[in-house]
Amino acid sequence: MMLKKLHLLKLNDLFSKPIQKINCIEKTELLLLSAIVIGFLVFFAFTNFLNGDEREHVSAAFFIYNGKVPYRDFFEHHHPLLWYTFLPFIHIFNNSADIWYAARIYSLLLYIINSYFIIKICRLIINNTLFAWLAVLFSLSPHCVFLSQTEFRPDSLMMTLFLGGLYFFFSYLKEPKNQLKTSFLLLFLSIMALQKACFQLIPLAIFILYLLYKRTITIKEFIKALILPFTLALLYILYLWQTDSLKDYFELNWLLNLKIHTHIQYPIHQTLYYQIVNILALLTLFIKAPKPLKIIAYLCLCSSIILQFIFIGAFRHYWLPLYPYFAIISAYYIAVLHQKIRPIIIAFVTIALISNYALHYKQNKDFPSLQTFVYLSKQIINLSNKEDLILNSSTIGGLRLSAAGYYWIGMDHVALLDNHYFKRHELPDFYTLIKTRKPKLFSTDYPRVCIDDNYHFTLDCKYYPPSEEDKKFLEQYYNNQGFLYVRKN
Repeated sequence: MMLKKLHLLKLNDLFSKPIQKINCIEKTELLLLSAIVIGFLVFFAFTNFLNGDEREHVSAAFFIYNGKVPYRDFFEHHHPLLWYTFLPFIHIFNNSADIWYAARIYSLLLYIINSYFIIKICRLIINNTLFAWLAVLFSLSPHCVFLSQTEFRPDSLMMTLFLGGLYFFFSYLKEPKNQLKTSFLLLFLSIMALQKACFQLIPLAIFILYLLYKRTITIKEFIKALILPFTLALLYILYLWQTDSLKDYFELNWLLNLKIHTHIQYPIHQTLYYQIVNILALLTLFIKAPKPLKIIAYLCLCSSIILQFIFIGAFRHYWLPLYPYFAIISAYYIAVLHQKIRPIIIAFVTIALISNYALHYKQNKDFPSLQTFVYLSKQIINLSNKEDLILNSSTIGGLRLSAAGYYWIGMDHVALLDNHYFKRHELPDFYTLIKTRKPKLFSTDYPRVCIDDNYHFTLDCKYYPPSEEDKKFLEQYYNNQGFLYVRKN
């Protein structure tokens, strides 16, 4: 039924462009709202707590920079494009604590590109400044987005590439040229950034098959557009085979990830924003609206259902793919409101966002800031040489190679899962490693296991403090400098 509502026989009929003027009051409100959103965004980007995922992915890029092969030489269960695109930053900051600022700048650059693609998509729906402006602000401002997407993680790169692919797909529908090739290439690269993009592509793939059936897209054009992505995919598989990492890649990126189960971390379906936008998306399919918006509504509804089904217990950043859809749909319905109502809605949104930002700051002001981790990294760099090994690199995030070997992230719940199901390598014992490999330094926080008896991720972590014998060894060979143990010689 949904696909019938998206019937596309005449491509030009998709893109009617009613123009609605933006008045002076709304412009003033939007300038104020833009200053608030951008200000808080930059503030949180350069002060917010350094997430464990960020330390993981910077470390992975650092290992690659030092000649390690992902999956074969060190444990990872994500696709690699983020690490390779970050290598220029690693080259510049490979011995500098400013690497953490560079990682956040990288994420902000992706934000800018995302905003560009959202504006371009909005222009293809209706050529209206208010609509595009609101869509960008709504895409930047939700709590889930300004926290997760300012962090250095593959989800952000996946989102950027997917939005680029979506824009060129819409552009092809408006005026078929070579945009389909660019679209399919960017969509493929979004998968290379993070395999979760496959789930986001399911509703779009179904819609493309519908367009093939209706001959809106010809088989010839479709095959031409697939040639480059398939070629790149085959070259990557060949690389994995030549580096003897193909089996590890498949098990880690696909089989292992399907076995990860977590308790619900961020129940997005309970949020008012999620509920309202999905109601509006459903409404969009049955009322007179620009047909590209109907496609967005279809993608929004299907993606919401698919992601809810797949990510039963999801972390906050798992929902990032939904928010561009939410932003475009909600911005459209505000833009088409009467001019007497729109300023009231924009004012309400502004107050709500300020309250949300203030609440977040109040709840998280006692967390270690980004500057704390920058200071810690400076200490690690000053106390060690490039050739020195460290332990707990996933915790302290130092730009040094790990003494733990393959499972460099230690007793992480995903490493425990991998060892349990695939027996890839022996799990490292924290204190045995200290005695045998004598790392230059390591953090004083105890190793922990965040997994329950059913191999589900849990926040109720078990900690393993040192025994009396281990304590004597540490006192003999290491200096306790607060958060770090440093080898005496």
